[in-house]
Amino acid sequence: MIPGRITDPRTVDRTVLEATIREGRTPVVQFSEPGYDEAILREINALCAEFGSNIEVRFYGHYDSTFDARWLRFVPEVVHLSVDCLLTIEHPEVIGYLPHLRRLSLGVHKLDRPDILDVLPLEDLEVLRLCETRKADVRLAPLQRCRSLRTLHLAGHTRDFDTLAQLDSVSDLTLASIPSKQSVAAVSSMRGLRELGLILGGRDNIDEIGHPDLRVLEVVRVRGLSSLGALSRFPSLETLRIEDQLRLISLDVTRSLPNVRTLTIANCKKLSKVTGLDTLTRLETLVLSMTPVDLEDLARSGFPKSLKTVRVHTGTKRGNDAAHEFLTALGYEID
Repeated sequence: MIPGRITDPRTVDRTVLEATIREGRTPVVQFSEPGYDEAILREINALCAEFGSNIEVRFYGHYDSTFDARWLRFVPEVVHLSVDCLLTIEHPEVIGYLPHLRRLSLGVHKLDRPDILDVLPLEDLEVLRLCETRKADVRLAPLQRCRSLRTLHLAGHTRDFDTLAQLDSVSDLTLASIPSKQSVAAVSSMRGLRELGLILGGRDNIDEIGHPDLRVLEVVRVRGLSSLGALSRFPSLETLRIEDQLRLISLDVTRSLPNVRTLTIANCKKLSKVTGLDTLTRLETLVLSMTPVDLEDLARSGFPKSLKTVRVHTGTKRGNDAAHEFLTALGYEID
């Protein structure tokens, strides 16, 4: 496979970019430290003009220096830009003058710019990933200017959080490291929302979230979460993934997810009972990984007739072999 990342190049082989794109991947041309100059950036700018969003330009690292965003003036054609995994930055407002920017990842630990969204080209952004900062104090109110935003990733930022309720264009939302004291009820009012990921952070439950049109829900490593509540709050859900939830002991899906096709439960070490599986009349794929659900108990309760594939990973070869033998005897495809 052709490497997808080209790091600190002096020149860029266009054929490598083309080959990576043909493989269905997005090549990343990235710089981890100063040393780039106007010549290489203008060369990359020409590639951005040709390949558009199919190429990502990234500045990261710079551990012994500060990234000066004025270098971005030499890549005005960039469409997909990541300025992340940085400690400090100078002149971040230059990002706001990139006329073709549509996809942006911004992550600077010592950003100290609560107003940073005021100077970004929000009107035309389609993807925005706002990563964690030291103070997590970025004001989210300017997001109201977004007209084309489809994908939003917020890590730790909660100031003006209720602004999210006005972002009807956003279909894919990830909330990472949101503290338990912050209400996330605004998510329920995002009319265009179809995919939601809750990662890290902490809270006892997610009862305040409900959405009639949500298709995908992922809940990963949310500290303290002991219940998902009544899943009937998500009647259109097609994919449910629950991972690294160490306080969940049971899951009841009885007649609550009529459209779900894929159910994944991974590394939920105390979750030993799933009830109502037989009522998931459209379920096609079931994944159980490092979770002590008793397969024989599930089978006795009844698998839905729609179920085609079951994937089980117990953590031991003996356990895997026993599970696979049991499932194969029942006629299920094993992956």
